[in-house]
Amino acid sequence: MNLSLLYNSPGPDAGPDDLDTIEQVNAVGKALRVLGHSVEELPVPEDLSSFRRDLRDRRDHLFFNLTDPRMGEGRLIALPVLLLEQEGCGYTGCSADALYLTSNKLLAKRQMALGSIPTPRRIEQGGRPGTVDLGDGFVPGRYIIKSIWEHGSAGMTPDSVFDADSAAEAEDRLSREPRGVFAEAFLPGREINIGMVADADGGWALLPPSEILYTDSDRRNPFLDYSSKWDETSDAYRMSARSLDFSGDDGVLLDQIRSIALKCAA
Repeated sequence: MNLSLLYNSPGPDAGPDDLDTIEQVNAVGKALRVLGHSVEELPVPEDLSSFRRDLRDRRDHLFFNLTDPRMGEGRLIALPVLLLEQEGCGYTGCSADALYLTSNKLLAKRQMALGSIPTPRRIEQGGRPGTVDLGDGFVPGRYIIKSIWEHGSAGMTPDSVFDADSAAEAEDRLSREPRGVFAEAFLPGREINIGMVADADGGWALLPPSEILYTDSDRRNPFLDYSSKWDETSDAYRMSARSLDFSGDDGVLLDQIRSIALKCAA
């Protein structure tokens, strides 16, 4: 097959999360060439009209989508796929609609609520600085600030977690944050992840679950902030180890997680 690897070129001040895209391109390209395919790398330019011409010149290609917008441009994640769809190109990965709905965390949470999938309560920024949408009413407790669009823990630090005893206190904290964030109830406890890939029968194959083990007992609010995800020289990175080992007592919990993952995919 003729394949084009689509990706976003890291900017001049790229962090390790953006540079990781290049590592993915190299790894996927090597694997596909070993399988005997013809592979070329195709960075997505900022000029989408020239990108459209590139697609038309490669209509016989399958496009392996590794696009991942630079930090601060997360809301653009669906644009390359929209053009692929408009030009009738075959590509790997999720549709533009799926990318948009799942990358916007507030839209994703609303979709999950429609499917009776539980998510932590949230506080949204309002249309004016200093206003919030408290939904069903404010609940005192610990909250975590998240970007609506950015992923990979971009912009998240230990200070992203805060306590609020009143709606006014939460409103004041959100009003001091940049636009495009929201607060979500911070859930203490274990952090377990499960990946999924589409199978050949139109269903889903569940990958083995993994757990983040936080080994620093002094961390009051352990979670994967930017440093613990990307800065290999940091204490937070070294003290956030990934484990694939589970005990027999975890069977019921893992079954619940798998069930929720399948509901999300549906």
